[in-house]
Amino acid sequence: MHTGMDKLTAQQAALDTIGDYTLQPRTTQMIALDRHYAQTLRFCVAQSNWSFARRVKDVQPNPDGTFTLPIDCLILREVRDVDGRKLASWQLIDRTITTDDGPSALRITYTTDYTISENGEVPDSAPTFAQYFITLLAARVTPAILGGDEYGMQLSLSLEQKANAHRLRAIAQDRMQDASNDQSPMRDLQDLRRNK
Repeated sequence: MHTGMDKLTAQQAALDTIGDYTLQPRTTQMIALDRHYAQTLRFCVAQSNWSFARRVKDVQPNPDGTFTLPIDCLILREVRDVDGRKLASWQLIDRTITTDDGPSALRITYTTDYTISENGEVPDSAPTFAQYFITLLAARVTPAILGGDEYGMQLSLSLEQKANAHRLRAIAQDRMQDASNDQSPMRDLQDLRRNK
């Protein structure tokens, strides 16, 4: 079940950011948007350890003792054994993790590739991220839509600067929300008392 802004809605929002355009098939606008959509979404998701794009997964070893990253893994963030202990040493080569620690399985934390895991939908739960992505997408397609003249290049640069401001706001908001997701410290203290 996906709960996000679909690709066409996001593309139309990017066009609206540039000016008064309507999404039409087989047009310069549609070709440019299709060409830049997945690449821009991956770029935006890779810019931070977004809480909405964070996944934790247990990975079983291959017959040779290595571990293959999930297909939707965009950026590997953390590697532990399944009991939660950090590994003393590990190495990532291409999409394979090797370790001398010999764990029976790994628990990895990673940023998911939204173009795979969410079919390219932009998360509704992160509106400032959506604004960042849409503005950056608009910046990247503006030269193709308006041409490479001075106005088109200036608008593209202006949109890029706005996208960067949206990115910083989105990161700050995500960090605040992520911190608020922490469990109550009182609960941890109560658990400690019970276990004594």
